[in-house]
Amino acid sequence: MVKLSTRGKIVKGDQQGWYVLVEVDEKTGGFYIYQFKNKNGKNNLGEAFDDWVETFNDVEGYFKESSWKINWE
Repeated sequence: MVKLSTRGKIVKGDQQGWYVLVEVDEKTGGFYIYQFKNKNGKNNLGEAFDDWVETFNDVEGYFKESSWKINWE
């Protein structure tokens, strides 16, 4: 299950040990998938990156392709 606007820790799959946050892109209606190493979040200067996808189905596909198991906060 993917939660929006909720930080989660990747406990299995690609980027294990990192954190993920999915937010709606208000301008396009798409979704940003933020991944960051530091729990403090995507705005830190540490290791972080993001991807943009068009639909929520794309978000779910991204999670499946990454083989993620997430512990949501």
